[in-house]
Amino acid sequence: MSLHDLALEFSDPRLVAIYDTVNPIAGYKTFYLELAAKLSAASIVDIGCGSGLLTCELANQRYEMVGVEPSHGLLELARRRSGCEKAKWIEGYVQQLDDTKADLAIMTGHIAQFFLDDEGSVPH
Repeated sequence: MSLHDLALEFSDPRLVAIYDTVNPIAGYKTFYLELAAKLSAASIVDIGCGSGLLTCELANQRYEMVGVEPSHGLLELARRRSGCEKAKWIEGYVQQLDDTKADLAIMTGHIAQFFLDDEGSVPH
């Protein structure tokens, strides 16, 4: 399975439409808000930001946010969220961050299951 295949998993409009329902942030929102405050972070990168729920929540708390997401449909949903106009959105993978600097990088939900092996493939 390639990185492209992983992005396709979330390209189906029906999956995009229900993403927030099956991936709520209620269970971890407070943790990340408190972590950002405790670390005095001013800028945060949300790797695998999905539909941008947490990215936007943090942006609304005045953090400088960058959301990285390979799914075009989920990123379009994130870009349309109210209050997220100042967030920077990157369609792609962490490699597209180039020289982006941040005080804190976060990965939430199930993004950690998509780690790659040494050859750049998803381990089976």
